[in-house]
Amino acid sequence: MPRGPNSSSGRRCAVRPPAPLAALVIHGVTGAAAGGLGGGIVVGVLAGAAYPVLFTAQPESTGPALARGTGYGFVLWVVVGLTARPLAVDGKLAWSFGSATGLVDQLPGYLLLGGVSAVLFTWIGAAARRLFVDDVRGLPSEPPGQRGPRAVGYGALAGLGGGLVFTVIMVMIGALPRVAEMVGSHASSVGLVLHLVIALVIGVSYAVVFRRCSFDVLSGIGWGVSYGFFWWILGDLTLLPALDGDVVRWDASTIASQFPSLVGHLAYGAALGAIYYGLEVRTNPWWLTRNAAEAIRAATRRDQTRGAAPALWVLIVIIALTLPVLVGPAI
Repeated sequence: MPRGPNSSSGRRCAVRPPAPLAALVIHGVTGAAAGGLGGGIVVGVLAGAAYPVLFTAQPESTGPALARGTGYGFVLWVVVGLTARPLAVDGKLAWSFGSATGLVDQLPGYLLLGGVSAVLFTWIGAAARRLFVDDVRGLPSEPPGQRGPRAVGYGALAGLGGGLVFTVIMVMIGALPRVAEMVGSHASSVGLVLHLVIALVIGVSYAVVFRRCSFDVLSGIGWGVSYGFFWWILGDLTLLPALDGDVVRWDASTIASQFPSLVGHLAYGAALGAIYYGLEVRTNPWWLTRNAAEAIRAATRRDQTRGAAPALWVLIVIIALTLPVLVGPAI
């Protein structure tokens, strides 16, 4: 998943992908949250078109793009859901606590819209750069046959470690039988095994999208918490009920009922990011470079971690803390 930043020469030759295409792919998810299918398409296209205008500083890896896109989705909810649509339809702003609480069911859709649009934009851009870049220094030089599989192994171990931390919360809230329902069982032991398998798979995906993105343990925890929050939205609120055969609901009462799981996902993400960083730094301290091209890429990643990245982590935490306030009356 991570696409290493390219040299400045390579970036000048990059071809921008059609950002609305990324948004159109998920307009069905956000259609209900934006006022029907037609409204979802309009919001998706506009959001996708605005993304490259707002975030064109430099190419980035998939993981940071996902965190940035999730924050972008929150901003879209405020600008579109709480401001533009109520002003156009009702002639007033939905900035009161009561109005925001009534529209909180739209927030998960906007978060998915922003996150997935950013990921697809990054993937299409990376593919375009590999096809059209004319400076070989702008292409990744890391051999795929060695470090990639090792990173996947580290991700699996980190995912299991985070899964064990999450298991404590799962046992306390009695959630393992619900996980077991995904395979037609109600046994806690089955739920535990399935839970750890899912934790391992998500850990592997973390290694793919956030490899060589953490400069220290705090940045690893920051990326992990961001990833855990996104998986709470995508997994616990969306995929898990769908796989159980239930109706996917994003209303305030459903979100409120899943707060123990939110805490578990954030704890899982923090452990995942910290463990993965500890494993990666022992064998692959990516900021120690061997040539000028690698030094350019390492400096770009280091600047990203020290610059905009902490703001992304803080924004994700703010979003996670905002949800309990908004759905408090439904508890």
